[in-house]
Amino acid sequence: MKIAVGLFISLLFLTIGVGIYTFHTTSASAFSVGMPLMMSGFSVGSIDDIKLNNDGTVTTTFSLNKKNRIWMTQGTTLLLKRPLIGAPHIEIHPIIGNKE
Repeated sequence: MKIAVGLFISLLFLTIGVGIYTFHTTSASAFSVGMPLMMSGFSVGSIDDIKLNNDGTVTTTFSLNKKNRIWMTQGTTLLLKRPLIGAPHIEIHPIIGNKE
């Protein structure tokens, strides 16, 4: 039996806006509204909404705390973490120094 400790979220599209962001994926089975977004061990935001689109894809909307929006730049990746102990969460991995 395999246990997945971390699963990369394939981002088909990431919309960067004023604190509200979206990503599109093929399944929402690992996500839930309220799931935290973490960076360096700190909670910086959460999933606000999950919607099934007409084409079968899923749009997930999340928001970041105002002071932490600087971490969402072009090239930032999100990583779904499902630890053996503790709650699942999404880790933010920004490209430091990228201001776009």
